[in-house]
Amino acid sequence: MTTIVRRRLAKAGSTMKNPISAATRSCFVTGTKNTPSSATYLWSALSLITLLGGLGTVLFLFGRFDYLGWHQAATIGHSHDNVLTTWRWTPSQRATAWYLAVVAVLFLAQSLLGGVLAHYRVEPGAFYGIDLARVLPYNLARTWHLQLSIFWIATAWVAGGLLLLAALGAGAYSLDARRAAA
Repeated sequence: MTTIVRRRLAKAGSTMKNPISAATRSCFVTGTKNTPSSATYLWSALSLITLLGGLGTVLFLFGRFDYLGWHQAATIGHSHDNVLTTWRWTPSQRATAWYLAVVAVLFLAQSLLGGVLAHYRVEPGAFYGIDLARVLPYNLARTWHLQLSIFWIATAWVAGGLLLLAALGAGAYSLDARRAAA
């Protein structure tokens, strides 16, 4: 616990079990004049109005004028056969489903660790009665949370590449076919 938090608690005469929440609450007492200024409210409202107004203007212009792209005929521009309607799964693409399962598990683990990190911020001392710092220290949870995001994104890229390889190429990819051609 920092000395600043200790001083605040001593001044307030607090006997709370969680000193972090007491120190946080003392920062927002109305008598301290720790409130947003009127300029803050004004500029926040003006930025929101500008954002929504600009978005509405862009959507209006695209919907109103034909030459901006929404109402042009379907024959003008790039057209091609839709490969996805006639797509049949190849054996290599079926095997790629395991990559997608790994992506789902990694994403779930990263999301759960994100929840643990959020809980560390709110109540660092305990996790529903469990001393979480002994089981999973904060630095370790934060490191795993970051690394899991890298892992599931990289795995998803590999899975996407393997899935699209057969769709864009001449069919199923096989190492045996490559060796036979060589």
